[in-house]
Amino acid sequence: MREAPDVILIGEIRERDSMKHAIACVETGHLCISTLHANNANQTMDRIINFFPEDAKRQLLLINFEIGRE
Repeated sequence: MREAPDVILIGEIRERDSMKHAIACVETGHLCISTLHANNANQTMDRIINFFPEDAKRQLLLINFEIGRE
C-alpha cells in the first residue's frame, strides 16, 4: 500500500485468502475490522482456525492460547 492507513476494513471473510490478509494486517499493527458469521465467540475461533490446513492449525491454537493468557 502507498497509503498509511490507521484502520483497514475488510468485508465479510469467506475464504482463506481473506483471512490470511486480515491476519497479516493485524500482525503489522493495524486495526482490522471485518465480519465473520458465527453464533458465538467459540464458534468464531473454530471458524478462524478451520480456514487453514491441518498443519497450520496447531500453530494457530498455540497463538490463541497465548492471547487468552494475556
